[in-house]
Amino acid sequence: MKFGRVSESVYKRSIWNCLNQKGGKICQDMGVGMDACIHSKTDGIYPVTSVATVTGVRRFGCRIALNRAINYLAAAGAFGKSAWVTFLMPDWFMESDLRTAMEELRDTAEEIGVEISGVYAETLSGVESPVVTVSAYGEAGREKRVSLKQITAGMDIVMTKEAGTEGAVMLAFEQEEKLLKRFTPSFLDQIQRLLFEISSVEEAKEAVSCGVRAMHVVGEGGVFGALWEIGEAAGVGMEVDWKQIPIRQEVIEVCEFFSINPYQITSAGSLLMVTEDGYDLAEKLRRKGFAASVIGHILAGKDRVVLQEGERRFLEPPKMDELRKGLKEEKIGG
Repeated sequence: MKFGRVSESVYKRSIWNCLNQKGGKICQDMGVGMDACIHSKTDGIYPVTSVATVTGVRRFGCRIALNRAINYLAAAGAFGKSAWVTFLMPDWFMESDLRTAMEELRDTAEEIGVEISGVYAETLSGVESPVVTVSAYGEAGREKRVSLKQITAGMDIVMTKEAGTEGAVMLAFEQEEKLLKRFTPSFLDQIQRLLFEISSVEEAKEAVSCGVRAMHVVGEGGVFGALWEIGEAAGVGMEVDWKQIPIRQEVIEVCEFFSINPYQITSAGSLLMVTEDGYDLAEKLRRKGFAASVIGHILAGKDRVVLQEGERRFLEPPKMDELRKGLKEEKIGG
């Protein structure tokens, strides 16, 4: 098996086909593009659960994993209540390191308004860096449900924040020493500060109030991977204008340094939203102070195309996140 998240074909063949049991108790279960599980309604409320795992980073794994898990809930129209954390430590980890990680977890939970219901921590041999898994719980009302299954041809695709930001933040911390050989400390600091902008809960709440039909987190595989997953889950095609995909120049430069594609690295603080009038939604989000841009629209059929400098590029199923190349890279590009 290759490193990183399993491919779409392996997921369908060896996970989904083995576990797909229809018992009627789950309204939205696992599958391509599905980052949260919506359970059957109880007393007018839909319980929603999600899981996020962060590996390969030594710093801020708790903050990133908790934000990802809660963002997955928000993209399903649910808002986080609590989270359980599993924390696996390498043998070089000290108690002071653990305490720092837990303080980071506490502070992040307070910022996004969720309760930490429990933490399991264990030291394992063979683990190079901490492994953080967050299992999150949230709730959604019937009138606020959103789903990729509601997507139809003619709808617009809106993107919040920018492509590749979360991945660039991770590189800025994990490869700080190497990056400082090329960039100034102030340049790197600009990227590192984006760590505190990777929550998408507030813009998701606003989008739900505006009647958004579907949302999807830009996770592993980047914006190109997330677009493919939307199309696959909804069974539709799309046309996206590459020039309209927002991205920071700092992110481009860091990714060029490691020779990786910024459109294929995680940016889990960013959401792809699909709705009938994307321009109206984007304007309403901007009025509330959220960055939002219309980047494309949904088509009938299955062609998923990015228009790039006069050429039509067909999207492909997401592969290993390009971020892993940068985190492991020893030979610096550029």
